[in-house]
Amino acid sequence: MRKSLLLAGLVLGAVIVTAQAVGGPRAALMGTCSKQPGHRYVAASKADLEALLKCDLDGATIALKPGSYGRVNLGAAKGLTLLSDNPAQPASFETIVIDGGNRIALSGLRFGGSIEGLAWRVQVDDGSGIDLSELDVVGQSPPDGNVPGGVYIHNSKQVSLKRLKVSLVSNGIRLIGTRQVVVADNIIHDFGSDAIQASDASQSVISGNYISSAHPAPGDHPDGVQIFTLGNQTAQTDIVVKDNLIEKGAGGLMQGIFVTDETDRNPYANLEITNNIVIGSMYHGITIAGAASGSVRGNVVVPLDGQQNWIKLVKANALELEDNVAQDLMKDNSNLQAKAELGNNRRMIVPPADAAAASRAWKAKHLPAEASNGQ
Repeated sequence: MRKSLLLAGLVLGAVIVTAQAVGGPRAALMGTCSKQPGHRYVAASKADLEALLKCDLDGATIALKPGSYGRVNLGAAKGLTLLSDNPAQPASFETIVIDGGNRIALSGLRFGGSIEGLAWRVQVDDGSGIDLSELDVVGQSPPDGNVPGGVYIHNSKQVSLKRLKVSLVSNGIRLIGTRQVVVADNIIHDFGSDAIQASDASQSVISGNYISSAHPAPGDHPDGVQIFTLGNQTAQTDIVVKDNLIEKGAGGLMQGIFVTDETDRNPYANLEITNNIVIGSMYHGITIAGAASGSVRGNVVVPLDGQQNWIKLVKANALELEDNVAQDLMKDNSNLQAKAELGNNRRMIVPPADAAAASRAWKAKHLPAEASNGQ
């Protein structure tokens, strides 16, 4: 019996992958497999992976051995988890595309290598129940318009992007036509245009992200977080931007949080901008233009090197403006100066030493490993 199995394994040109049921024995699969929910499969090459992707693996996990897997399209896969077999030696891809898939998780993978013809390292179209975590997404230096973006989520719902590291990309994360998306606890640095973009992205939470070091092209004005309505037919609702740290870092000037209704007819509803720290931005530390309800609360905007910046509301007087600190606070281009206008908001320039201390405290809380390494 053992001899027969050995000979079968040596058949020239056979694609062999292994499967192991949770708590069960290993089995050899010769290019075919049956639906085995809960099983853990191991792929050691792109050929192994592609063979497995032809199977019905709803509910299965594919653990990837260290190596390069190139460009992979998961299509409309369902109930699939891809992760690195050894987190210390992550499997590497040039790109992964999900088109119509649902209940898919990518975890502990690295993205890098060739950028030829690529628009994005990770792209999700028409997906649902997508979970992206612990991904290291790298474009190429310099991070200008000739390099791909990091992660693009399009026409999708119930998507989670957590603990990603995204760097050397044109844009970090883009959400277009999405619902119920969480972008949380990510590190995005050394990008060309915007770190996080969103449009037609109701029911989104952008929380606990570290954004630093933009490298804009001449005449460009990158943003830490930019949310816009260009081309939207309806108003966006229930968007939360909270607990993010946006700082100039080693890059050029960028705007902090910029939320605008370019249509001038679809104001945001239930918009919450809360407890964000923006250090060293250009003029628009936090600007909201066109909002019917919500709040701007507990934010701190700090100028550096004599650069003026502010918290500004335009056509957004219905928003609650409370407990914010900035060099200037404005409504419809008028500075708030009188105590009755300012309420419990404060107009002041935060000393650089205090700003640095706030940055360190934020990193110690949200990014303890990176803070210890001087991120």
